[in-house]
Amino acid sequence: MMAYSLVYIRLLAICLIVNCHLSIFYPNPDFAFGGYLGNLLFYFISGYGLALSFQWKPMEAVEWFQKRFLKILIPFIIYSAILEFGNGAKFFWTLQHNLLIRSVDQLGYFFPVLWILYVCFLPINSLKTRRLFTIWLIFLAAILGYFILKTHTLYAVSENTLTSGLFFLASGIAVFVFGILISRVNFQNYFKNKNIGLIAIGACLVVLPQVFHKWFFHLNSKLVILNLYFAIISIFGFFVFFNSNYFGKSSECINLLKKIGACSLAVYFVHFKMMDFVKMLNINFPYNVWAIFIYSFIFALPLTQFAEFISNKALNFVGQGQK
Repeated sequence: MMAYSLVYIRLLAICLIVNCHLSIFYPNPDFAFGGYLGNLLFYFISGYGLALSFQWKPMEAVEWFQKRFLKILIPFIIYSAILEFGNGAKFFWTLQHNLLIRSVDQLGYFFPVLWILYVCFLPINSLKTRRLFTIWLIFLAAILGYFILKTHTLYAVSENTLTSGLFFLASGIAVFVFGILISRVNFQNYFKNKNIGLIAIGACLVVLPQVFHKWFFHLNSKLVILNLYFAIISIFGFFVFFNSNYFGKSSECINLLKKIGACSLAVYFVHFKMMDFVKMLNINFPYNVWAIFIYSFIFALPLTQFAEFISNKALNFVGQGQK
């Protein structure tokens, strides 16, 4: 299996998410892009990675849910507690806002959608490939059809569709299922040798959809609904691109990148604090952006190692209690 490509995609995803929050640090706020695609990349690799791991090691439903939720929930609580130390109100607000889904607006955030995808994984993954693919295509058509029927024209779609909760949830489900489908296709024969044509196709699939999306945006910003379909093409392009033989596959390279990529969840929490710190220091561009990226990863590393230690202890304790 070629799960090593997920390492590159994970790093790209967290960089895009951090970058989209840096509008006040760029001379031109338009450079702070990529958050929507970055979140969808995470949902894609979640579906792909969970499906692969389930193929390698099937589990009973109870065991699977305990393992998956604890591996995310424990680090989430640890990072929030450490970074909001001394600010109990902010800590409890963070937990409530991300763990308890009380409004549609919360479906526009990463964690609430992730919990829903985890709940849906086992029944979705149990479907046969052909049926799942058919349902997925119908789902994609239904998303587009909903807006057409509701507004009679794509040009009447509201401008905030991209950030609306229900659309973000639908986008997450679409790419999550796409990841499960991709995990069932054997791409090994396609990536055995260096294939310039394949890499060129992958590069085009990555770049062109983003160009077309911006072009449509200039025509009418209400065409934002099309970004989901362009994002799916881009995600597949990244998958093809990072699976090419031009990217390092040596154990040393992958292990190093895995350690960096494993910090992505902690980076998500740390970079908000780092933004405040850099803003306070009045660091000029481009050093402010570099500082946020570099030091977010540096400070996220020990946090990740500590959270993994606690998570492993908790999982071992739960596993022993079931025996």
